[in-house]
Amino acid sequence: MDFTLGKVQYSIISKEAAPVVMASATGSITGTKLAKFVACNYYGTGKQSIDNFRLVRPANSAYGSLVGKSVYAFGDSIVYGHQYSRSFLNFVAEREGMTLTKYARNGATVGPAPNASGGQIITQVRAASSQAPDFVVFDGGTNDAIEVHDNHTYAIGTIGGSKDPTTFDTGTYAGALENTIYTMRQKWPAAQLVYVAAHKMGSRDWDTQLALRQINLRAALKWGVAVADVFGNTTLDTRVDAQRVAYTFDGLAGGYPGSGGSGTHPNISGITDFYVPELTAQLSQLVPTTMKARHSGKCADVAGSSTADGAAVQQLSCQGGDNQQWRLRSAGGGYYQIVAQHSGKCLDVASASTANGAAVIQWTCHGGTNQQWQPHDAGSGYFELVAQHSGKCLDVASASTADGARLQQYSCLDGQNQQWNLEG
Repeated sequence: MDFTLGKVQYSIISKEAAPVVMASATGSITGTKLAKFVACNYYGTGKQSIDNFRLVRPANSAYGSLVGKSVYAFGDSIVYGHQYSRSFLNFVAEREGMTLTKYARNGATVGPAPNASGGQIITQVRAASSQAPDFVVFDGGTNDAIEVHDNHTYAIGTIGGSKDPTTFDTGTYAGALENTIYTMRQKWPAAQLVYVAAHKMGSRDWDTQLALRQINLRAALKWGVAVADVFGNTTLDTRVDAQRVAYTFDGLAGGYPGSGGSGTHPNISGITDFYVPELTAQLSQLVPTTMKARHSGKCADVAGSSTADGAAVQQLSCQGGDNQQWRLRSAGGGYYQIVAQHSGKCLDVASASTANGAAVIQWTCHGGTNQQWQPHDAGSGYFELVAQHSGKCLDVASASTADGARLQQYSCLDGQNQQWNLEG
C-alpha cells in the first residue's frame, strides 16, 4: 500500500521515556509498501496512533484565510527562537502559507536596559521595512521582568490617558511600551497589531509577571491591539514542574529543542500545543473573508447593508462591500461566530429555530449556540457551515442562483448550495 500526504507539519519523536525530537518540518510525507494503514483520519478528534504513526489535527485552523498574508515579527527570543531558528511564528507561517519577516532579537527588552544583549524592541521597529505588512506581531516583558525585579533598571510605570508621545515616560516599561506601539501605528497605519502574551513562567518572579501583564493588557486596550493570550487562554504554566520539563528547553538535542528547560523557552511541543493554536485563532479572527456559495459563485450578503438586528442575509453577486465581508471569531470547541464587518453583528438562525427553512439573519452577538458555526471540509477549498444548536447547514434556499435568494438552515445534504468558500 502506498500513500502521500500533501502539505503537513510533522515531528518525528522517539519512543523513549523522555522523548527526543528526531525531525520536525513542513512538507509532504510519502509511504510505500505498507502492509497495513488503518483508521487514520486527519479530521478526527484529537490524536490518533497507529503503531509509531500519529496524526494530530491542528487546533484553530484558519481555513485558508491567512494564505498570502504578510507578517512582521518583533520582540525577544520567544519570537525569534532560542538556539533553534523556528519559533512559533515560523510554525504558524509555514502551516498557513504566510510570508514571515522576523526582526526580533534574543535578549531584547521593551524598556531602556542599556546592558540588554538584544537592545530595545523599538529599535527593531525603526529599522524594519517601511512597506506595510498585513500583521505586526510582537511580544515583550520576558526580559523586562528581570530588569525590573532583579536588576532594578527601571520602574514599571503606568498607562496614561493621552496618546501624545510627548507625554510617554519612556524611562519606564509602560512609557516605552506605548512609544513602541505608537511607532508601529505611525509606520504601518493599516497593519493589524497583535501582542503575544507569553505563557506563565516559573523562571520569572510571579508578582512582576502579573504587574507587567496588567500594563500590557491596558496598553493593548488603549491602542486597539489584539492579544494572542497564551498566558490567559492556555494551560501552559511552567511553575508546574511537569510542564516545565515537558514543554520548555534550554539546549538542543540532535539539532532540535530538547526538554527539561528552565521554564522560559517553549520546545516544539510547547509551540504546537499552545502558541500555534492561540496565535492562529487570533490572526484568523482579524481577517475579513467573503463567503462564496459553490453552486452560484455569489456572496453571502446582508441585505441593503443594513446594520439592524433581524436584517436578512441573502446571496448576491460579489461586490466587495463590507456587508459581504465576515470575520470568524472563535467560540471554542471548533465553533465560530461569523461577524459581519459592516455592522459587527453575528450570523444568526432566527429565534434559535431547529427547523428546516429557518431564516438566517444578522443579530447582535450574544454567545448563543444559534450564532455558532462549525466549518466541515467539503473538499476543493469549500466548507459546510454547521449550526451548533441544530446540527444543520447554512443553505441557499432551493439552490437558487438568483441575486437576493435568502439564506436559511437546512439538513446537511452535501449539496453545492451548502458549500462555501471562505476567501480572505
